Amino acid sequence: MYIDWFFTNGKAHHVCEDYAIDGNNCAIISDGCSSSKHTDVGARLLAHSARILLSGNLNWRHNDLGKAAILKAAKLFKDFNMGYECLYATLLTAKVMESGEISTHMYGDGIIIAISNKGIETMEVSYTNNMPYYLAYSMDPKSMEAYKRFENEVTIVHMVNGEIHDTLVAPYDYPIEYTFDPTQYHTVLISTDGLSSFEDKQNMATIPLSVIANQVADFKVMKGAFIKRRLARVIEDLAVKKIFPLDDVGMAGIHLEEGERKCLIAI
Repeated sequence: MYIDWFFTNGKAHHVCEDYAIDGNNCAIISDGCSSSKHTDVGARLLAHSARILLSGNLNWRHNDLGKAAILKAAKLFKDFNMGYECLYATLLTAKVMESGEISTHMYGDGIIIAISNKGIETMEVSYTNNMPYYLAYSMDPKSMEAYKRFENEVTIVHMVNGEIHDTLVAPYDYPIEYTFDPTQYHTVLISTDGLSSFEDKQNMATIPLSVIANQVADFKVMKGAFIKRRLARVIEDLAVKKIFPLDDVGMAGIHLEEGERKCLIAI
């Protein structure tokens, strides 16, 4: 098993508000809200809080994990005197369960890329008016009420090998969780929405997520720092063509080797 991560600034940001980290059989990313102060700090606090929780319990339910993560992050930041707005950040996690399945949870917008021998699947999550639901809203009744007034919905677009498979539109608090069978999928990546922000400056066009996902998933060697190597190379190669991510990009993921998967198949 290999777990890796990478994050970097987008062209429109001076401070990277994305963060990624790995833990005990888990990978975690967080994306701080650009319009709030100090969310680069908040994203790190939220990611580290989730890392502590996932390292100690393999069977978190979706809502319980989200609540526990934001409460732990709030305790960590209480002496910083920065306000709950610094915790306006998304949270995405991937964890290898005892069964060998890779369980993912998403709180806010982002992208999941699942790779199998049959190809690439993506789940792209977005919100009405580009206003994701942040776990930190639950810590402040006024912020929660203000968010509810917008009547935002979440949209999940599921693509298989570049073609739309299905689309789900649901209330803002719809639980976004996916579990991947290791006998079918060997690699699961979680990414911030920056992966959808690549712009072709010469042609003034946004590059489709499917194009970027295919390039990212074209791993040459899936060992060691496989995400750092691949994502950095993709960004470097695209920059030569004047294609850049406007938003910060953060990614983490888990790769199961063939021998591990064969053991699970035998069981």
